[in-house]
Amino acid sequence: MAKAGEPVEVEIDEVIIDHTTNKTTVMLTEEGHLVIRTPRALNVRLLDAPANGNAVTAATTTLKPFVYRQTQEGELTKEGVYIGRFVASNGVEKYYFAAPEDARDDNGNRLFLSFNEAAEYTQKARTLGHRDWVVPTGWQDKYGEPDILKVMFNNKSKGAFKSTFDETDSGRYLSSSLYFRGDYAKVQYFSDGDQCLAHLGSIGGNVNRFSLRLVRSLAV
Repeated sequence: MAKAGEPVEVEIDEVIIDHTTNKTTVMLTEEGHLVIRTPRALNVRLLDAPANGNAVTAATTTLKPFVYRQTQEGELTKEGVYIGRFVASNGVEKYYFAAPEDARDDNGNRLFLSFNEAAEYTQKARTLGHRDWVVPTGWQDKYGEPDILKVMFNNKSKGAFKSTFDETDSGRYLSSSLYFRGDYAKVQYFSDGDQCLAHLGSIGGNVNRFSLRLVRSLAV
């Protein structure tokens, strides 16, 4: 019998969700785990058929929101490498996580991608079984989304982040923060922390390409 507040692992044939909170999401991971994320406690009724098959008993548990207040920057979790907790100007609290390594090809080689190629890469990314990876922000926008690239640079020597970034003079990382009608994007150098704007189009027949570290967030 499950206890309130404890994680529960069961085999499920059918899932029926009756919950009106628009920020609740339900996802089946590639490993076959059902993940329910909700900004509030969610009562769940679990039906468990006994071995004799003649009766069905019920257990009620409470799934609490994902909380990582005690997690350290650079700590590897099932959600990704922990970046930090931020509260946007609209009051939404989010926990940010990064992929454990840069975008790579099937042979494990670091990829250098154009802006459009980076967008395509995010659509196919399944790192740690998650499908919601995005290109990180490179500035604090009007919605209070933090400069995630700068935060990762500041934490680059911590925990699972250590020695995973390209810290050479040419190691610049792409952000999703665009300027000048979308012709330029903010990029972050991981050698010295410098930030600058990079043209996204073709210059002299060559398209700018960048390292990419995907991120994701969980709203609480």
